[in-house]
Amino acid sequence: MYRTNDCNSLRKTDIGKSVTLAGWVHVSRDHGGVIFIDLRDREGLIQVVFRPEENAELAKEAHTLGSEDVIEVSGRVAARVPGTENPKLVTGDIEVIPNRLQILNRADAIISIRKVTSKWRRRFYRRARQKARVTFWCRAG
Repeated sequence: MYRTNDCNSLRKTDIGKSVTLAGWVHVSRDHGGVIFIDLRDREGLIQVVFRPEENAELAKEAHTLGSEDVIEVSGRVAARVPGTENPKLVTGDIEVIPNRLQILNRADAIISIRKVTSKWRRRFYRRARQKARVTFWCRAG
């Protein structure tokens, strides 16, 4: 099955439920071997936690995931450890503990928006300086 739920539709009432989710890897973090992935679809975000002590092979495969890779994850919904809840997210009280990971598509090299923006900013200023210089010399002459 491709997906049973959207990332934003799961709540505390779904704890213990088996789900299949699909979406983009928004952020991937490695905290001492435990890999946290924020999975994003068009509806929202949810945290997926790969623990090597629960499934070492799955955690090793999760290590290879990059930003914007498309994945499908099956697992159970669990409550987050007390003190790690995220009140900024509607799914901040829960996480998905996967038992299956399928990489649907790898993302190509991601172009940083910051780099693109600075490139266009430099181009704009360079052209503005050229125009100002031409205008100055035309008025001076």
